[in-house]
Amino acid sequence: MHFAEDGTPAGGESAKSLKVRFSASKSTSFEYKAADSLYYASQYGSAYRDGYSGDQVAVTNIVILHADTYAYDDYGRLAIDLTGSGEGRFCCGGKTVPITWSKDSYNEWFRFHLEDGRPLTLGCGKTYFCIIPLSGTVDFELLSVKNGPTRTTGGNQQLADSRQLRTCGCGIVSSTDMLLYLGRRGEGGGFVLAEGDDIGLRDYNRLLARLRKRYMPLIPHFGINGFNLSLGLNLYFLRYRIPMRAVWRIGTRRLWKRVGRMLEEDMPVILSIGPNFPFFWKRRSLPLYEMRDGQYRKTASAIAHYVTVTGMDEKWLRVSSWGTEYYISRQEYETYMRKTSCPLFTNIMDIRRLA
Repeated sequence: MHFAEDGTPAGGESAKSLKVRFSASKSTSFEYKAADSLYYASQYGSAYRDGYSGDQVAVTNIVILHADTYAYDDYGRLAIDLTGSGEGRFCCGGKTVPITWSKDSYNEWFRFHLEDGRPLTLGCGKTYFCIIPLSGTVDFELLSVKNGPTRTTGGNQQLADSRQLRTCGCGIVSSTDMLLYLGRRGEGGGFVLAEGDDIGLRDYNRLLARLRKRYMPLIPHFGINGFNLSLGLNLYFLRYRIPMRAVWRIGTRRLWKRVGRMLEEDMPVILSIGPNFPFFWKRRSLPLYEMRDGQYRKTASAIAHYVTVTGMDEKWLRVSSWGTEYYISRQEYETYMRKTSCPLFTNIMDIRRLA
C-alpha cells in the first residue's frame, strides 16, 4: 500500500457526511471534521465507541469494497468472497473517489487502484474498511434548506412562495434538489452550491420560480407529468451545456439496477408515485416510513407525487419529500406500480451522462 501525509484524493467529490449500508438493518455513518481531518463513526443512532478506550472511533481513511456476499446457513450468517476483483470507494480529507480492488487468492495482499489505473494512496493514520454486498449502497450528505433556525431535508413545496407550487409543484422541487446536488460538483449549470453548504429558503424558492417560469410550466391542479419534466430538464441541460440527457422511463425492466447505478454516480433520482390507474378518482396511496428507534414506522403516505431518492439498499429507498427524510419499501413500490398505478406514471427520471 502507498501512504502520504495528506491522502485527500485529487479531484474527489464531497464526502463530509456518508452512510454505508451493509444491510436493511445495519449501517454505519461517518462525519468528517476538518479540525483534525478525521472521520467519526456512529451506528444505531449513537457514537460508535472503542470497547477499550471508550473514545468514539475516528479514522483518517475509509475504504469501501463491494464484494459477493451470501448467507451460508439458516441463521443468516454471511460468507464473503474476497478473491478476484471488484469496485469500491475511497474517502479521505472530506473527499471521495471510486476505486477498484483485486486479490488473487486469500493469501495475497489486496491491491487498490484509482479508475485510471494508478495505485491508490492512503493518508497516514487509521483506516476503516467497509465490506458491503454488491447491492449495498453508500449515501452521501443530504441537501439541507435553511428556514430561519430550522433546516429541512431537501426542499419542501409547502414552504414555496407560489400557491400553485405549494399545491402541485413536487416535480419542480425534486428537479431543483437534483440540480443542487449536481451543483455541488460544478455540474448544476446555474444551480451552484459549495460543498457541504446549505441553501437558504429564499434562495431555494428563487430557484423553484426560475425552473417553473423558464423550463417547467405547471398545469393548474395537475402539476407536470414525467415527459414534460424530462423536456424541461433537457432544455435546462442544453441551455447550460451540461452533457446529460433525461428520459422518463415507462418500463420496469432493470428499474432498481438503474436507480443503483445513478446513485453510485452520486446522482439523486427523481421518482414518481403516480395516480391510481385507470381509476384516477380513487385515493389508494403508497406508505412512507421514518426510521424511529431502529424501526421503520409508517408516518405518511403519498399519491400523484414526486420524491427525490438519495439512497437504496436491497429492501428500502431513502427519499426526501416535504422537507423530511422518508423510506419507501421497494416491494410495496413495485406492488403499487403494478396493481394501483402503472409504469407510465409510477417510474423514474433516467438521467445519463453523454459520452
